[in-house]
Amino acid sequence: MPITFRINDWNSICEMFRSFFKDLGTIEENEDFIQFKSYPKNVTTNFLIRKNGAFAAAMPLHGLEGGISTVTFNHDDFSVIVKGVDTTYTYRVPKELINLRE
Repeated sequence: MPITFRINDWNSICEMFRSFFKDLGTIEENEDFIQFKSYPKNVTTNFLIRKNGAFAAAMPLHGLEGGISTVTFNHDDFSVIVKGVDTTYTYRVPKELINLRE
């Protein structure tokens, strides 16, 4: 079931982010951002959300940055959807990383 947070609910976003990406790579966090980076021996990918509403995502063959107002975590399909005025992006956790949990 998807769970959506407004960007100003920063503490809840960080709590869900840590849970969502747990055991899939490293998580770096400070007062300005939270970032997931996969282990390099697996698929190289990362996903970052800034407290000010900026985000950045990198997957093999593409990268993207933008501004957001909401973050939706969907455990059912292992995706994070970020939305802003002019931006909607879906970050999907690669299957190779999901398999690390099985």
